[in-house]
Amino acid sequence: MKNGADPSLCDETFRQDQAQVASERRGLKAEAKRIEREIATTRADVGRLTSTLTMANGPAADALMAKLTESQERLTTLESRQREIEQRVAALVNQDVDPADVGRALAQFTDIWEVLLTPERERIVRLLIERVDYDGPSNELRFTFSPLGVATLVANVSSGEGMQ
Repeated sequence: MKNGADPSLCDETFRQDQAQVASERRGLKAEAKRIEREIATTRADVGRLTSTLTMANGPAADALMAKLTESQERLTTLESRQREIEQRVAALVNQDVDPADVGRALAQFTDIWEVLLTPERERIVRLLIERVDYDGPSNELRFTFSPLGVATLVANVSSGEGMQ
């Protein structure tokens, strides 16, 4: 069994972290482009509905007003998601991990883990693991580690905060 001081474990942990960060950045970039297109389309809809509404009256005006309200709410949602994506991308840029820091964190992991209480261990597992997938037919368990979790753990250990 590998321990935290094993260079191949350190290298693999760092490689996996970098791959997950790169994958998340690609996903966010694609989503940002899609949202940008949707925002442009929705803004055009709002403009079209606004100009059409000025010429309508009665039930037609009510229907247009309902559609305009719906489009404006959609635009607000899209713009909010756009800001979230920008913040997440910025967080990923600021979470670059140094391979030496990964090695130090992993080397200390076993000793620190042994003295942690169950709630502290649970917090670390939740920090490090983003998702667990189980494939019944192959009986395979797949873990997706959180890129920011690894960076946070490394930062805590490097700063002397430990894992608490």
